[in-house]
Formats: sequence, C-alpha cells, structure tokens
Amino acid sequence: MQIHLLPNTAAAVRLTHAAGDILIIESEKVIGVAANWQPFAITVEAGQLHAFPPRPLPQEVLTEFGASVVRAFGQAMLRGWATQPSVDLAMAKVQQLTCACCGSYHKGRQWWNRDDGYGLCNDCIDDCVTDPMDFLEAGASYGVPGYHYDIDGSHFRAKAGA
Repeated sequence: MQIHLLPNTAAAVRLTHAAGDILIIESEKVIGVAANWQPFAITVEAGQLHAFPPRPLPQEVLTEFGASVVRAFGQAMLRGWATQPSVDLAMAKVQQLTCACCGSYHKGRQWWNRDDGYGLCNDCIDDCVTDPMDFLEAGASYGVPGYHYDIDGSHFRAKAGA
C-alpha cells in the first residue's frame, strides 16, 4: 500500500494504482482508496471518485480494503477533513468495550475487524501495538489510535513525556 499525492481527482481516476493504495488530492480536499473497479472517496468531498451512499460501507469493501480505509481515515483526521457518513458508520461511536487482551472495560469505538463489544484498553496498548502510526499493523486489528483506542490520547501523551 502506497500513498499517492495527486493534482486532481480526474488524475486519480485516469491513472492506474495498485488496489488499496491511498490517493490524496490536496487541491480538492479528497482522500480515496484505489480499487479494481474505481477509486472511492472516504472524505465528504469526492470529486470524480466513487462516493458510497450514507449507510455502513459494504462488508466486501471492508474485507478487501479495511486496512486502507483505516489509513485513509487517519490521513483525513490529520488534515481535519470530514469523512463520508458511510465511513463514519464503519468507524462507529464511543461505547464501553471489553479489552480483547486483558478483559477489562474501557471506552472506545468498535472496529469492524474486532468481535462486537471488544477493543483495546490503554493498559494493553504496549503489548499489542508495536508502532501506533503503522496503520497497517495496528489498524488491521484495533483501528486508528486516538479514535478507536486511546480515545483521550492519555496513553500516547504519557509515552511522549517519558
């Protein structure tokens, strides 16, 4: 999976990219994911990329492109760009979850690739996530740091101050 910075969404549609690559079009505030059929946008702004209707992303999209969606979502969060309702629904709301590692309760957001009701508590982050900015590794199992787990940022702030 690579990240491509492109001049516009027309170029994103026209050029060939490997399925799952992240497409960033700063001029249009669009972030998308390359797919075999057509690149799709995860941001509200879609330009010429495919936009999903406002319901959860289809399971086949999450199965095939879940890690890419997480990484693209992280890029949108970093830029402060709004994401499509279909992506927001896939990313979920804050709720009480059971830690998949130790069984304690914590607040987090459900990640599509984790059993319902399970997530990752702050005490287990170091045991389960080696590099929180590696959205391929962490995102595949736990979602986006600061959004799905460590939602208040306290774990990573404490690590940065150590």
